[in-house]
This record gives sequence, structure tokens and C-alpha cells, in this order.
Amino acid sequence: MCGPERLGQALCELSLGTFAKPRTRFYRAAWLNYLGAARSGCHEPAVERFVRSRADLCAGAFAPIGHGWRLGLSDSVMANCHASSVQAFDDIHFATTTHPAGPVASAIVGVSELTDVSTTDAAEALAIGMEVECRLALALFSSGTGSAAGWYTTGMAGGVGAAAACGRLLELDVRQMESALGWAATMASGVRGTHGSAAGTFVPALAARSGLEAALLARDGLGCSLDALDGACGLVYQVAPHPALERTLRGIGRTWISRETSAKPYPFGFVAFAAVDAARELGPIACAQSIDVFVSVRAEQLGANASPATADEAIVSIPYLVARTLADPGSTRTPIPRAFEIAPEVARLMDVIAIHGDASLADGAARILVDGGVCHASCGAARGTAECRLTIEETTDKFRDISGLDDPERVIAAIMDEDVPLRSVIDLLR
Repeated sequence: MCGPERLGQALCELSLGTFAKPRTRFYRAAWLNYLGAARSGCHEPAVERFVRSRADLCAGAFAPIGHGWRLGLSDSVMANCHASSVQAFDDIHFATTTHPAGPVASAIVGVSELTDVSTTDAAEALAIGMEVECRLALALFSSGTGSAAGWYTTGMAGGVGAAAACGRLLELDVRQMESALGWAATMASGVRGTHGSAAGTFVPALAARSGLEAALLARDGLGCSLDALDGACGLVYQVAPHPALERTLRGIGRTWISRETSAKPYPFGFVAFAAVDAARELGPIACAQSIDVFVSVRAEQLGANASPATADEAIVSIPYLVARTLADPGSTRTPIPRAFEIAPEVARLMDVIAIHGDASLADGAARILVDGGVCHASCGAARGTAECRLTIEETTDKFRDISGLDDPERVIAAIMDEDVPLRSVIDLLR
């Protein structure tokens, strides 16, 4: 039987590089997706407000992506992470419903401001951080763990993954790495009650900050027991009375479950991916008497809002997103504007949509019946799930589409094929 100490020790060993190095081309593509999402979202109003607020409070030496304002290091890290998540165009690990790359990559960018980090180093560190994050999320939120449904997975596990990646780059020793993971567990936070508000896309930024600060505290000699992570009174057992330790530890260091992460195909919440895929299959529909959308029970619980009033509510509203797709199938790659309003043709379709939770459907599956079945479509594995991940080529094309750069190829080459200072690549995005 796996004891509680085994999880923390295994994650610490993974963080220190005790196991074989991962193949990194997948994680280089994850970097590209993160940078594209951060560049796309850096001037969203919520990000602008955060950057200006922090610049007024405590100006520093570090400029977030896309900004001339100078912030403190932790604030800059939060701004970059928030920019990468604010449009909900980041990534998704469907098995744990976490968004792994944002907190880890943002914290790594912070470390690159303090010490030399190459794109090769960054890819290896991202692999470590994402793997720690995804495995911890498995332990906490797998079926049968007893954890509450309201925890925000990225907030609870993302900071620990970010601390692992930063600790690796800062060359922490065993005791320091244990402290870093313990500190990050102590700072873990996030509830799904934030969904539908500006805070919903900000929780990953809190995880990025906690991961960076945890590693720096440990580096500078402030200790924290690993019990804060997996002791009887630590994060794991307080959130999940029956953590999925066997599943979490199976194949650790040999099998990289974080490779099941996909760049998001759409700029909105994962709860709608399957329904939107089914709606795209139906093609444009101008009017109907009834549209019945069947999704997983969890998707229905999180995404049934039929009256979204803001963009933050709309990105997790299945009725709105299905209606928007049926009205204009080409809209699915366009982020929802902050000046949100529901177009008349979308509103007409929303009026006849009913969302049904179906216990037989997984989160990546959905079906739609129009007018009782006159037209119908189904999706068994949505784009963005482990079974239907975006390819590296599709992720690269997504970066070209959303980064807004005049010369995206320079960044693509630096991230995917070269070993250059990460800081020099970030400078190309500012």
C-alpha cells in the first residue's frame, strides 16, 4: 500500500530529475501555445487593470508580455499568467480538468529574469512542472477521493507544479525542494465559485505566483515540511480524504501523463467543447422549435447558465456557445469580446435550447437533437481531449493565428528548434 509520505517523496524525486528526462518536443509546443495565449490576452481589460493597479502600488523592474509598465517580479508573473488564461484559450488536461502550462510557464519566465534559462532548459522544466501538477491533481480529484466538486484544480495543484519547475531551474537540493513543494501546498487556493467572474481566469495567476515564491523561499533558507503537502494534516488529505495514490504513482518517471494535455481548440471553457463540436457538425441553423443538448452531469452543472450577462459568464455558458456556433460555425476560434452582447440570431436559438445532464456521457462527449431529432449530431471525444488533442502542427498554426506578431516564425523557430535564452524570446513578444 502507498503511504502518505510516498507521494511527496515521489514528486520530489521527479522534480529533482531522479528519473529519465522526458522527450521535450511536446513541451516545446506547449510553450508555444502558452506564449500565443499570453500575447493574445495581454491587453484584455482585466489584465490592463491589474498591471496598472500593481504599477501604481509598487513599481518594479520587470515588464510583463505586451506591456511597458514595470512591476515587481511576482506581479509580472501573475500578469503573464492571467494574460494566458483570460480568454480561456490556454490548454486542458481533461483527465484532471486542470490547465497545466500557464502557472508553470509563467513562473519559469520569472526565474529567467533572475538567472540564465535556455529554451531547452525551459522545455524540460515545463515537462517536470506539468507532470507534478497533473499527478497531484489525479491524487486530489480522481473519482472516489472524496474531494468536493468546488475546488479549482489549477489553483490547487498548479502552484506545486510551478514550484517543482522553478526549483529545478534554481538547482535546489533535496531539502530545499521538499520545502518548495511544502510552501506551494501551503499557498494552494481556488474554488469554482469564481467561474463566471473575472476571478475565474485569475486563479491560475495565483498559482503561478505561489510556485515562484515557494521556490525562492526555499532557496533562501526558509524551510517548510513536506508534511504540508502529503502529511496527515497537509493539502492532500485535507482536500481528498481518500487520495488516488496508486493511480497517481503508477508509472511515475516513465509515463508522462501530462502529455495528454492539449492546446485548447476554442477560447472558452472545456465544459462546452463536446457540445460545440456537435454543433459544428450540424452546420449553420437559423431557426428551430427545440434544441436539446445532452452533456455530462458535470458539464451541465458548470455550464447550464442560459442568461450570461458578461464575457466571463459566456465562456462557460453551453447554451450561449452552442447557439453562437449554430448561428455562425466560423466563430469558434474568435475570443468572446469584453464588450459582451448577445446577437439577435444567437438569442433566438438560445430561447429554444435545453441542457440535459446525462450520466452516461463523459465530459468529452455530447449529443444534440434539433426539433426532436429531425437533425442530430453527436461527439464522442471532443477536440482538446486526450483522444483528440491538437497536433503540434495545429498548435503552431494556432500560435500564428492568435499571437498578433508580424513575424511569428522567429518565435516558432526559437521555441521549437533552437537552444537560445528564453529571455530573448520573451523580448520578441513585448
